[in-house]
Amino acid sequence: MGGSGLKKEIDIQFKDYFERIDLCIPDIIPIEVLKNKGSKNKIAFFTGFVDDKKYSGSLEVKGSESQPNDYTLLLTIFGAE
Repeated sequence: MGGSGLKKEIDIQFKDYFERIDLCIPDIIPIEVLKNKGSKNKIAFFTGFVDDKKYSGSLEVKGSESQPNDYTLLLTIFGAE
């Protein structure tokens, strides 16, 4: 989503989109956030069933350890099955 940028900038975008996703998905579908201390990447993902339909997606801060301004925000929505 958007281009690459500094980790701080991408983390702000992550927070904004995380809050929007949390408001949009039903409360019965939990969102889990995992952080990788080594790479400083993090991912929030959700998966769950509502009315026998599976909803899944993820929001990820992904970057390069060697390039501090090379972080990106990835949003993946798998949709309802």
